[in-house]
Amino acid sequence: MDDENRMQIEGDLQARIELGLSSEPDTVKEFRKMTARWQKPLEDQYELAMVMLLIQFAEQYQDSPLGEELAKRNSELDRLIRRQAQVLANRQMKKLDRRLQKTNRRIVKEEEEQSLEDDSILASRLWGKNRAEAIAITETTTAINIGEHEAVQIAKQQFGMDAYAVWFTAEDERVCPRCLPFHGTKEDVWGDEFPYGGPVHVRCRCSLVWYVK
Repeated sequence: MDDENRMQIEGDLQARIELGLSSEPDTVKEFRKMTARWQKPLEDQYELAMVMLLIQFAEQYQDSPLGEELAKRNSELDRLIRRQAQVLANRQMKKLDRRLQKTNRRIVKEEEEQSLEDDSILASRLWGKNRAEAIAITETTTAINIGEHEAVQIAKQQFGMDAYAVWFTAEDERVCPRCLPFHGTKEDVWGDEFPYGGPVHVRCRCSLVWYVK
C-alpha cells in the first residue's frame, strides 16, 4: 500500500477515534459503544489492503481470472473479501477493547500511587489527541499487514498463486532499534514472533512488501 493511501486511512481513523475520545465514558457499556464506532473504518482498511494486493497479483499474473473477478461487483471474490474484512476487524476490535481497558487500569493505578492532583495529566494520557493518534497509527499498521496476509491466502487458495514477504521500515531517523534489524529480511527471520509483520510496538509503521514467486 502506498504512503498516500496509508496516511489517508490513518487520518480518517484518527479523526473518528478523536471524536470518540472527546469525552471520557462513564461506564463500560459506553466505552464499548465508543470503540464499536471504529469498527467500520477498520473493516474498510482490511478490505482496501486485500484488494490492493490482489490487484498487484493480477497485474503479475496476466492470464489468471483474478483481475476479472476483482472487476465484478458482488462477485464471489468480492463477497469473500468483504466477509473476511468484517471477521478481521471484529477480531481486532475485541483485542483493542481489552488492550485499552488494561492500559487504562494501569495508568489510573500509576496516577493514584503518585497522588497527582492535576486531572488534566490523566485525561490527556487516557483520552487526548496523542492517544487517538497512537491508536490510529498502530491499528492501521495492523489492518494493512493482516489484510495483505489474508489477500495472499485468498490468492493461493483461489488462484494457485504464491508469494513471499520482505519486512520494510521507513529507514529514517525515527526507526526504532527493535525494528531496524528486520529491514529487508524474509519471514524466516521474524515470522515466529510477528506472523503478520508489524506492529512491533505502539506507533509502529513497518510494512511488508510482497513478491510473487
